[in-house]
Amino acid sequence: MMTKWKMSFIIAARGLWLNKMRSLLTLLGIIIGIAAVITIVSLAEGLQKQITGQVEELGTNLVWLVPNMSTNQRKEQGFQGGQMPSMKEITMEDIDDILDYSPVELKYSPIIIGNKQIKQENERETTEIYGVNEDYFNMSNLGLTNGDYFSKADVKGMSRVCIMGPAIAKDLFGDKDPVGKDIKIAGVKFKVTGIIEEKGGGFGDQPDRRLYIPYSTAQRQIFKQRNPFFVLFQVSEYGKMESFKEESRRVMNRRRGITNADDEDYVLQSQTDALKQLGGVIKGMVYVFGGIAAVSLLVGGIGIMNIMLVTVTERTREIGLRKAVGAKKSDILMQFLIESIVLCLIGGLFGMLLGYGGAMGISALIAKSVPELTWKASLSPMVIIYAVGISTAIGVLFGVYPASNAAKLNPIDALRYE
Repeated sequence: MMTKWKMSFIIAARGLWLNKMRSLLTLLGIIIGIAAVITIVSLAEGLQKQITGQVEELGTNLVWLVPNMSTNQRKEQGFQGGQMPSMKEITMEDIDDILDYSPVELKYSPIIIGNKQIKQENERETTEIYGVNEDYFNMSNLGLTNGDYFSKADVKGMSRVCIMGPAIAKDLFGDKDPVGKDIKIAGVKFKVTGIIEEKGGGFGDQPDRRLYIPYSTAQRQIFKQRNPFFVLFQVSEYGKMESFKEESRRVMNRRRGITNADDEDYVLQSQTDALKQLGGVIKGMVYVFGGIAAVSLLVGGIGIMNIMLVTVTERTREIGLRKAVGAKKSDILMQFLIESIVLCLIGGLFGMLLGYGGAMGISALIAKSVPELTWKASLSPMVIIYAVGISTAIGVLFGVYPASNAAKLNPIDALRYE
């Protein structure tokens, strides 16, 4: 049996080699289709890994409380058009009540964010300022390469101290140590107390260019903002994450007089929730673009079927001769089916190489053009298995009909064929 398969493979390979140009043109549809699928999936997998890594680096057991439009507000806006209604802010009183009723021990940090100009001697930069409390750094896994964090006393006393990301520190101070030096934020003098470890960036996020100051100082002296933009909580026990979210919802709804879930004008979201949402968006993108790429595979499969039908016609006498010397229907069927599968597997192989190369090229182009949107393409073994499986399936699906036609030929009629 092995010898028969081997012989069929050799005959199929020889037939393809003798018609190189035709084989190449036939392969193009499969190559383009597989390449498109691999490119899309590689970029999507890389993007998902990048986002997952960034969310996980933020810390563990985290829950965000963020102002948001309610479902009913969105419906009203959709019906009426016009400007987006202002969102109700999270207040410090909201936070105090959540802390009082929490079923689990918590750490938290109110957060204010905004862009301000910072200055050091003749160097100026506009960067993102985070107003946070002393717990934020531990919750967010932000280590220091030099210096110290600011303290609870600094937050309570509205101290003018700051912690810098490594990129912005280098821009302002070059190779000098910034710790203990003064800078100005929006014209207000601050002392640098520490430098954050390098985190890297990607997908619009640049943590290495941030600057952190005490929340109270940001609130009163820099942004003149009474309430935080959002609040970050850290739950001490992962198993009580959902109960904390439910209790916090009850607190917020009671404080705001909300009785209908469609009127909830805030969001309580954990890392798991965020990853599920992002994963759903990425999967949707893969399905849409994958569907478009599948059209190329369909066209390639039809092309292979047409070429194989032509091949059967051209080799009618050969088929008749083989049958005359004892070849069975199954031998002829297997020969042409293998020829079709070999075409698709070769196309799949080149398609995978071209697709992964294309994904890497797009990643490099993005890195060069828009550094903050950088992510690396990723190709898992399962995707390779799928690509090989799809190629084989196309070969079988679109090769069965031509191979079946060849197997059914009458040997006497085939030998008379001109």
